[in-house]
Amino acid sequence: MRRVSVSFFLKMVRAAELFFVPLEVVLDIATVVYFYQDKDYIRLGLFIFFLVFPSVLAQIYSWLFYKYENFERVTTVEKKLSVRCLGILHFLQLGPIIRQVALTEMEFRAFRGKNPYPKSEVVSLNFDTEILGIVEAFSEHLPQLVFMVTTIIQKGQLDTMPVLKAFCSVVLLPTT
Repeated sequence: MRRVSVSFFLKMVRAAELFFVPLEVVLDIATVVYFYQDKDYIRLGLFIFFLVFPSVLAQIYSWLFYKYENFERVTTVEKKLSVRCLGILHFLQLGPIIRQVALTEMEFRAFRGKNPYPKSEVVSLNFDTEILGIVEAFSEHLPQLVFMVTTIIQKGQLDTMPVLKAFCSVVLLPTT
């Protein structure tokens, strides 16, 4: 029997993620339209809340990571931004993207052999980024899954949109 390596499994998960993340965005828009056309404004409001709240929560955590115990900004990307600018970017929902760019900068410099960053800084930034992903996944995909399953059960019929959205949430929950 042939064993499948963990790295192969992770590559397959990332490949699936490339397909399902854009699909999720399309399904989010279609679900909003679906609830609006059904004149189901309470579910529409709850669904929009489940779309917005996880992002706001991730921004708050990201901002707290920067503010907690005088977090030292070590990458060029982070150093060029003032604390005020970082706050504005977090308000505009771009905080975790700054962390991703900083992590990409670290990895790119390590690849080129010019890594001035201590390994502890790389591990710390990678950990922070993963924590933000987990926070967003479990505050977005899990509530949306429960909400869609509840909608399906309450309506008593299998409409296409709630079923597709629930399926997409199930697939994306473990990938984050």
